[in-house]
Amino acid sequence: AGYKNAFNNYSKSFLYTCRYILKKEHERLAIAKDEVTAILRTSNYFADYFKLTSFTPNHEMFLLMNRDAVEEYGKMLRNMPDGVTAMHHVDTSFEFDNRYLSVLSYRHHLLVRQNTISDGEGTEPTIPLFYYLHQRKSREDHEHAFYLARREIMKIIPIEFTNAPKILVTDREFKGDNYLPNTQHVYCWNHIRKNIEWHAGQSLKLPRDVQTLIKNDVYPMLMSSSEAR
Repeated sequence: AGYKNAFNNYSKSFLYTCRYILKKEHERLAIAKDEVTAILRTSNYFADYFKLTSFTPNHEMFLLMNRDAVEEYGKMLRNMPDGVTAMHHVDTSFEFDNRYLSVLSYRHHLLVRQNTISDGEGTEPTIPLFYYLHQRKSREDHEHAFYLARREIMKIIPIEFTNAPKILVTDREFKGDNYLPNTQHVYCWNHIRKNIEWHAGQSLKLPRDVQTLIKNDVYPMLMSSSEAR
């Protein structure tokens, strides 16, 4: 009765506002009870894949990694061709059920795509090393995922992972100089090209002919191995 009398002292608009805020907070937490149950059961069944399952408020995080994949990665690092640095890529999808799915992949320098051999050289396949599903597009989420991934990888291939020189390519969403050991961080040329084209048209509003000139020339300049262009 006391609680009822207390709430009667507030206006209906205030109560509606409280309900609206509660509703939004539940939506912000994103995962429903049945989804949590399904993920927990899945993570228990596939324990070799799920290395982290976190449901703390405003910080959902699922790290997926497989030991066989890490061991294959270690074999590649041990047998890298002379003068070749292991290339890694971080890619993130921003349309995955209101969450972000990121993957760290690497070019397998000991393999060649079968359908590209006809050109005389062939291209190396890109192999996923680990995935992480996260709720926020934040530096903290990326750092947390890479910290846990490094810890798991070090348990399996500590020497190869620490000593092999690496390159990490990102889209400039975060600065990843310390995400992997012995690694140089560089930015994706495709994202740089798109950023330049966007700023030329939307931010600087340059004339159309200038935008076309930039669009036609910026990528060849990024790819150039000399100062001739």
